[in-house]
Amino acid sequence: MLRRKWAAVLACGAMALSPRTLSQQAWAQQTPGQPAPGQPAPGQATVPRANTGGDSGMQRGVSSEDTPGRGPRGDRSGADGTISGRVVLSDGADPEGIAVQQACGRTVTAVGYTDSNGRFAIPRGAKSSFSGDLSASGESLAGVSGCELRASLGGYSADPVPLSMFSGVIVLRREGAKLGLTISATTLLAPKQARKSYDNGLEAIRHNRPDEAQKDFAGAVKIYPRFAAAWLELGKVYEQRKHLSEARNAYSKAIAADAEYLYPYERLYRMDVQESRWQEAAETSAKVLRLDPYEFAEAFYFNAVSNLNLDRLDAAEHSAREAAKLEGAQAEPRGNYVLGVILWHKGDLDGAAERMRTFLAGPPDGPEWESGRKMLVEIEKQIAGRQARAGK
Repeated sequence: MLRRKWAAVLACGAMALSPRTLSQQAWAQQTPGQPAPGQPAPGQATVPRANTGGDSGMQRGVSSEDTPGRGPRGDRSGADGTISGRVVLSDGADPEGIAVQQACGRTVTAVGYTDSNGRFAIPRGAKSSFSGDLSASGESLAGVSGCELRASLGGYSADPVPLSMFSGVIVLRREGAKLGLTISATTLLAPKQARKSYDNGLEAIRHNRPDEAQKDFAGAVKIYPRFAAAWLELGKVYEQRKHLSEARNAYSKAIAADAEYLYPYERLYRMDVQESRWQEAAETSAKVLRLDPYEFAEAFYFNAVSNLNLDRLDAAEHSAREAAKLEGAQAEPRGNYVLGVILWHKGDLDGAAERMRTFLAGPPDGPEWESGRKMLVEIEKQIAGRQARAGK
């Protein structure tokens, strides 16, 4: 009975955690996602937010003639058997002078360097079995067993690309900066027309025109289905308009386009909590925390609530304690609230009372505050009863 009672209370409180129902004007201010990383987004005082938008701040576009596999500049091989392509840096930095190697086994068979546009052309390595056109049907690629392409630049990294799977582009992500998690590299690869539709959609959001925004974002992903940031923004439009199944589908498409881009995961675990999908919320928030617990520190609270409702008290306590530690722009007072509930459920009355008092010392905001006040009264009664029994 106790677990059901407090799970219900937390479920009610968790509803307030999910994106609130905003007026059109408030939504128009919130959705573009322009705040700097680590700063709360406008219109979300309850749950401090990091940058909530896509990577609309990235202004480095790629024209349609630069799109991999399109036109002579996008070919992956030349008539003479050279292997050509493009290297893109996820943070939009200058791609000139990057070393690109063809390696077969442990042997480097050819080396080339990128030009100012990030393009490279490598002569066919002597030990490569390749002898055909890489941009053709792909049959010739199957014969390049054990060979791969590598791009090397200090401070950046990328997994080697098997030559048989090379699509024309190598993406290098900055090491340690987590930029690949908050800025999708697919934006750098989007054709010019897709970027134009995407930018038009952001502009429509700023001017409170959701119909136009939805049309523009849908147009962007139609032109370039791997446009993760456009899928994210389309999902946010759907979600704001209460088209939840369409929103989920859009967020899933964003993840499919770029599995390292974390904002779609964030939107999904918020929706899961709102809809009491505790298992999904726990798994998705845990994945985000493994990848970037700093930019997405708020996920600790969502993970704690989800695990509590799954009766995974140790996991819930760990996340709740992390949430309670947050300070500054990331501070989440409700970390103490959920930690108090967890400790009470585990029988730690003194710890539960301490955490609930800490929570109630803050401003009375949200449904959790009133439920926390009632819980503290009950906890203090139980402590008094324990003391009375001990005095007999």
